[in-house]
Amino acid sequence: MTGSFWLLQTKVDPSVYLFILVILLLIVWANKKQRDGLNWPPGPRPWPIVGNILQMGNDSLPFKKLKEFRKKYGDVFTIWFGPIRVVFLNGAAIKDALLQPGDTFSGRPDISFFRNFLKGRTISFSSINEEWHTRHKSTKQAVGELMNKGHLQTIVNAEINATLEVFKNTKATPFNCQEILQDAVGRTIFQMCFGPLEGQHGKDTLKRYVQAIVGLPDELPYLMLAELYPVLEPFLRKHKRAFYNKSDYLVGIIDNHRSYLEEMGLISESEEYAENSIMDILKQKDADLYKYVILDLMGAGTDVLSTTMYIFILYMTIFPDVQTKIKREINESLDVDDIIEPIDIAKLPYTEATIYEILRHARPTMVGIPHATTRDAKINGYDIAKGTVILPNYESILYDDQLWKDPFEFNPNRMLTSTGQVDVEKKRLIPAFGIGKRKCLGKPIGQMSIHLFVMRIMQACSFRPVLGEEPSLDWIPNLVLRPKPFKVRIQI
Repeated sequence: MTGSFWLLQTKVDPSVYLFILVILLLIVWANKKQRDGLNWPPGPRPWPIVGNILQMGNDSLPFKKLKEFRKKYGDVFTIWFGPIRVVFLNGAAIKDALLQPGDTFSGRPDISFFRNFLKGRTISFSSINEEWHTRHKSTKQAVGELMNKGHLQTIVNAEINATLEVFKNTKATPFNCQEILQDAVGRTIFQMCFGPLEGQHGKDTLKRYVQAIVGLPDELPYLMLAELYPVLEPFLRKHKRAFYNKSDYLVGIIDNHRSYLEEMGLISESEEYAENSIMDILKQKDADLYKYVILDLMGAGTDVLSTTMYIFILYMTIFPDVQTKIKREINESLDVDDIIEPIDIAKLPYTEATIYEILRHARPTMVGIPHATTRDAKINGYDIAKGTVILPNYESILYDDQLWKDPFEFNPNRMLTSTGQVDVEKKRLIPAFGIGKRKCLGKPIGQMSIHLFVMRIMQACSFRPVLGEEPSLDWIPNLVLRPKPFKVRIQI
């Protein structure tokens, strides 16, 4: 009693009482958020203000912690990022949610970035509404038209030939092929969007585009962090500025290039051009839509595709036995003088199995862009209120020991049936291009490009490590997981 009386008599700065009061209110607020009458998915108890961020561990890749949470709480659990509740989906719950009929799990979070980025007109980031469905349908049709005409295949083959010429000129000296792959993929997507490169202006425009687009997705996590924790915004301002400056710069490149093409008469007068570019297909339906769709395709495609190809070469260098088997299969199944077609991948089950095992093992896209519920929903018996942020943890599928024996081991044979054919069911488990209505619209382009690249490159090249500089499977964490830069010796 005496101690308590002394405490009451002690002079304490009023700000201390205010601080204690704020903390108590935040604790009450957090508990209230947990108990709002809904049967929310379970999860670790959040701390005031910071949520669960301090419980995610200090590993640069937080998936070990997510795996622990999944083991404790199940396939659906809640993590608080500051004041924002995020429901993580794991394993079978991902497809159960994202493949539900309708748009229930296909929204985007109601935060300023998604609302304001490029006026909210991009397909990747904007909310789902009637306009979104119209844009989505138009873009899907435009991509389909180009695929059916075989125009994309012509572009891809031309870029692979140019890449092979660069590889040949290295004369087996140590070479980092990352930049040449970025250029090749950039040229492919650029020509698909705009049509053939015309003169020096086209080449200069392409160069500026590739320089601006590479690394753009890497700024996104910093923008999300600034949204979740506004107090950190001053420290993340340079990333925010870099993202928006690059985005505006890219829109300017697109507008300027279209103006140039119109001035040169390459849009209105060239029937071949009009048949072979996404821009001309889309501008007939919406005069302004094409620029946002093109930025969508270029932004995601250039980075993800070039990184996937870079990773493939990494794996061939680290696993020479796999490389030897692929080259043997290609040499036995394809004539060196034949023009390789996308359908030829069906003749190469081990090669195709290796592609999908690399996509599983390397997991270039581990977590999808955040979704949000468009209405109240249920998943695995839990209540999910409208507007809740949903994050699919694709790594939980790719490394699930219930689906894959020894998941941390790289083994292309796991993707084959007992008869030596590609296991279709296992291939479907690989969410390389996303799942559901938000999956990448460029999926057909990506699949064709990767298949043609692998077949042509492996038919012509062998990849050897540089003595004393052997590459490793160490990764640079970000929205797109990248290997650390490496050099190889390319023999043709």
